Amino acid sequence: MLAHPPHIGRPRHRQHRSWLRLAGPTDSVMRTLELVGVDAPINCRETLHQALTD
Repeated sequence: MLAHPPHIGRPRHRQHRSWLRLAGPTDSVMRTLELVGVDAPINCRETLHQALTD
């Protein structure tokens, strides 16, 4: 078990201009992301096309 769990959305990722997009998440996946609080930093799109072109 990690002593300090990793934090999603740390400022360090912004320095490298990286991004993370999730295409076509199911309702249960979206609900899980919301429950653990990572739905804001993860850019979710309904389709793969939207995720690649937005």
